[in-house]
Amino acid sequence: MRNIHFIKADITTLQVEAIVNAANNSMMGGGGVDGAIHRAAGAELAEACRMLNGCATGQSKITPGFALPSKYIIHTVGPVWNNGTSNEDALLKSCYRSVLELALQHKVRSIAFPSISTGAYRFPFDRAAGIAYHTVSEFLSKHTFPECVYFVCYNDADLKQFERVIKKTNMSTTVLYRPVGQKEFDLIKAGGFRFFPPRLHWQPIFYPVLDYEYACTIARDWNTNDAANGSVGYVTKFEIPGDYAHTFEIHNVGASNHNELWVPASELEQFNSKIVNGIKVIKAYYGEDFKGERIYE
Repeated sequence: MRNIHFIKADITTLQVEAIVNAANNSMMGGGGVDGAIHRAAGAELAEACRMLNGCATGQSKITPGFALPSKYIIHTVGPVWNNGTSNEDALLKSCYRSVLELALQHKVRSIAFPSISTGAYRFPFDRAAGIAYHTVSEFLSKHTFPECVYFVCYNDADLKQFERVIKKTNMSTTVLYRPVGQKEFDLIKAGGFRFFPPRLHWQPIFYPVLDYEYACTIARDWNTNDAANGSVGYVTKFEIPGDYAHTFEIHNVGASNHNELWVPASELEQFNSKIVNGIKVIKAYYGEDFKGERIYE
């Protein structure tokens, strides 16, 4: 892993090849870091941003640094926090990835990030810090550039909180749930409750869920009505390392607790290798047409 640093500093003064601006959709400046960068870079920045015609949430665009010490400014628009109901996690991860993709394209060796979306956009700091760190870590493990990344905090309190979040996440596990029907259950059982079976060719995503009640809803209301799959729904529970979990996108697909971890089918074998202490069946629902033995209740 190349260098990742956490520092307290004024991001506009850093001697790095690129700094990241937490912009709004207009890219024409605002409060906080956005306003500070526009003031320090000078009037030429506003004119350059005007020519770019704004930026979508979760995306990034690049300009020269103008009066700043940095060669480039990469502008990204973070999501406004809406209690996790508007794919905020996925959009924030997209911010960091799109910035890093531009840095890779321009062969940027060093880059500095502010804390995106945690100010006026109200994204919970701990949650945002985990997404930021693990998205950057994953990218650096696969690409040549950038070589050095700085996470820049405004004050000592934010710096200590960021470091605490990363330390806690690296030591913790993430609990996930997977509702399954009879066919998938039989394959899990045949594997000694150690791994989930490969996806079929028309199943590009493996998606365990983050909420127990949501998993129960799927098992009870969907799996039990699938006669071709045994008319039974089992809720499985398992854990993976927290730092690994943060490398995948979380998608909200309905109510506030309908959050799914989207794992590409091509990465399922590696995902299975990260499961801690196996897969457990913690609940079962049986439909009217179920004909087997009710082992789990």
